[in-house]
Amino acid sequence: MWMWALRTVPWRMLLRHAPTIVEAAHRYYTGARRTADDHAPASPSRARDELERAVDRLEQREVEQARIVADLAKQVAEMTTALEVIRARLTIALWGVAISGGVALLFLVLALARG
Repeated sequence: MWMWALRTVPWRMLLRHAPTIVEAAHRYYTGARRTADDHAPASPSRARDELERAVDRLEQREVEQARIVADLAKQVAEMTTALEVIRARLTIALWGVAISGGVALLFLVLALARG
């Protein structure tokens, strides 16, 4: 089962998008690990400035996350299309096997009837 999963994962697509995924994860990680001291303002005007910057950072993250979700949705759509193609090819192959098996059985019956 694991070998099947390893063969069916679209590794080229994952490798192609790996830098984007790593960059987004790095930005998210560095933004999330800011210390509590960074958020302790000294005055009300500084508190307002800090809040505005925090809101701006949140909006930027929201845009980045929306882009990542859009990329993931595109990848899921591509995988779904690939699975549909595989399903269609498998159906054709199964019909081919059934027809060739029937023809082989017919020839076997004819050969035995003559012999």
